[in-house]
Amino acid sequence: MPVVAMDAGGTAVVVWPDASLAAGRAFSRRHAPGNGWSTLQQIDRDEGDVLGSVELAVDPIGNVVAVWSERSDGLDPRDSIWFNRYSVDSGWETPVRLDSEDAGDASDPQVAMDPNGNAIVVWHQFDGTQESIWAARSTPDDGWSAAELIETENRGHAGDPRVAIDPDGNAIAVWHQSDGARADVWANHFTPSGGWETAERIETNREGEARLPNVAMDPDGNAIAVWHQSDGSRLHIWSNRYTPSSRWGGAEQIDGDHLGDADHPRVGVDADGNASAVWKQFDGNTVKIWANRYSPDVGWGAPERIDTDSEGDALASNAIRQTEGIIHLQRGRLEEARAAFAEVVERATADEERYLRTAALANLGTTLWRTGEHEEALRCLEESLTIRKRLGLVIEYAQI
Repeated sequence: MPVVAMDAGGTAVVVWPDASLAAGRAFSRRHAPGNGWSTLQQIDRDEGDVLGSVELAVDPIGNVVAVWSERSDGLDPRDSIWFNRYSVDSGWETPVRLDSEDAGDASDPQVAMDPNGNAIVVWHQFDGTQESIWAARSTPDDGWSAAELIETENRGHAGDPRVAIDPDGNAIAVWHQSDGARADVWANHFTPSGGWETAERIETNREGEARLPNVAMDPDGNAIAVWHQSDGSRLHIWSNRYTPSSRWGGAEQIDGDHLGDADHPRVGVDADGNASAVWKQFDGNTVKIWANRYSPDVGWGAPERIDTDSEGDALASNAIRQTEGIIHLQRGRLEEARAAFAEVVERATADEERYLRTAALANLGTTLWRTGEHEEALRCLEESLTIRKRLGLVIEYAQI
């Protein structure tokens, strides 16, 4: 999947993995207003095999960090975490490995960067017994710190790490962690002066598993985390808020009581600490998109359905077609992939534009590039960037 990030001046960087080659590679192009697209650049180390997606973060002046998981070559291959930095002054640097070479497979890296170019990456890694959560930090002056284990709960696997950072470089990482019986949501707080603190569980509902957390921070260091959690019969959306003075508060359910599961939440926070959480929810017949708003003065409001398709699950059908296109693309069936992505672009409604049409355009652009239709590919990518910018989806630092 292509990933895009844009700085405050409108310059965009796109990166994507290419699995059609003998070994997976990661590529990038940059689009500057008035200058168009840069030449294609490979950003991985030209060894091993890039796995999955590449994650990006950008600062206000256009410096970029990219992280990915890569299968090492050699007689003892392992999945490892790699990083590269783009500087507006010097371009892409040399890739750096972040995880310990002596540990097991590492995957699912996530990255956040503050306005000064300081970056934090989190990932989960197998130690031969269980999956644990690790982190590393980079500064423009000192480079990378050593990888650090940020949780010590050893009764079960940990996964799905996510990280957010504020303008002063304070960060919060969240993840799900099993205690051997069920998964809970945990968090850890980082400060530049003190480093990582002690991990803590941020939900206490023991009725069912909690998974897929997401987190965002405002400029004052306040954070909101969301996740989905089972009540024993279906999934609900829960949230907890962190403040530097009071730390984590009490977790609360923010979705309504419906017939089906609510899951896969995402959250964004503005400069004043207001937040929006969105998720998908099954109503007994179809999947719908719901949201809730948080304000520091009032707290969470009432959940509200934000899609308007009352006749069927168009979002789900287009999402299925999008997934089919991705499978075709990964297996090198370019004509089938092109047809699938073009179909989603054509029939996605205005309500779906935010969630599907931009991704379908980017995927169609990637497919057309591989078939040699470069001008049409760039047109698709430019249209995707235009829509994303208009909707406010590409300002990576704003953590939308």
